[in-house]
Formats: sequence, structure tokens, C-alpha cells
Amino acid sequence: MNREVLVPETAAARGWRVAARIYRWCDGNLEFALMNTSYALCTLIVFVEAVRRYLFRSQAPWSGQAAMYLFIWLSWIGCAYGIKTRAHLRFDEIRDRLPYLAQFVLKLIDYAVWILIALITLVFSIKQIMLQAQLGSVVQGTDHFPLWVAFLGVPFGWSLVLWRTLQCIVEDVRRFRAKEPISDKFSLEEVA
Repeated sequence: MNREVLVPETAAARGWRVAARIYRWCDGNLEFALMNTSYALCTLIVFVEAVRRYLFRSQAPWSGQAAMYLFIWLSWIGCAYGIKTRAHLRFDEIRDRLPYLAQFVLKLIDYAVWILIALITLVFSIKQIMLQAQLGSVVQGTDHFPLWVAFLGVPFGWSLVLWRTLQCIVEDVRRFRAKEPISDKFSLEEVA
């Protein structure tokens, strides 16, 4: 008679399982959720303030700034989403006619450019945020909301760009080794 001993799950194992589940959700949904939230909030603020301005002749002093900073978050997170879904600007007509190895090398050059731009943007945006934090700058029209929090969208978005670029490199190297097509044909069906 073979008896299995049930070993209780450790807290560390549970923690890793939860972390893996959170990572999988973020990997599949983070940009989409943040873009939709930013877009909805931006639209709501602009709509409410337009109605207030038209009907009551008043407007919250922070509303224009809030909409602008939400749009900054939306833009850079959207850039990462474009890389994740491979919907970024490219010129496939010429590339698709090149030999397989040349296509792969050009993809690696593309990725190197994305990584370089991301690193430069990260360095300078983090320096700017640190300066804003040291100076105690606040969002115009507010008394206490720190400006550096509003600008966190730039390094956050470019960190996502860097991460998604690295994911694309890993996937394309896998495809290249397996002799699979490395074309980035984008379709809306894949995103939905």
C-alpha cells in the first residue's frame, strides 16, 4: 500500500504562485488596462469641465493639467502596447523581399534602436523627476499634488517599452532558430 504524504504548502510557495499569477495578468493586460483607465479619466475630466465651464462659468484650476498628464501616461504606455502587439511603424514591403538572415539582422537593429532610445529617455526623465522632487514642484492648480508623480508616466512607459522590446527579441530569436517566419504582420484580430 503506497501512501502519499501530503506536505503542506509553504508560505514561500504560495507567494511565488501568487506572484506568477500577477505577472501573467500584467503581461497580458497591463498596458491595455492602464491605457483605457487613462483615456476614460482624461475624457471624463474634459467632459465634466466643459459642462461646468458652459453651464456654471467655472472650471477646476487643475483640470487642464490633469488631462495633459493623463495623456502623457496614455501616450507612453500606448507606445509599449504598440511594441507588444507589433503594431509600431515599419516598412515591410522592402524587408519581406530580403533574405531571411537579412530580415533578422534588421529586426535586431530595430530592437537596438528601441533599447537605446528607451535607455536615453529613462536616464533623462528620471533625472528630471528627481529634480522636480527636490524642488518640491506641484501640479499647477493644486496645492499639494507633486509634479514628479505626474511625470512618472514617462519612465514607467519607457520601462514598459524596454521590457516589451526584450520580450520581442527573445521571441524573434526563438523564431529564427526554429526557421519560422519573423514577419510582424499586425492584425486587429490578434489584439482583440
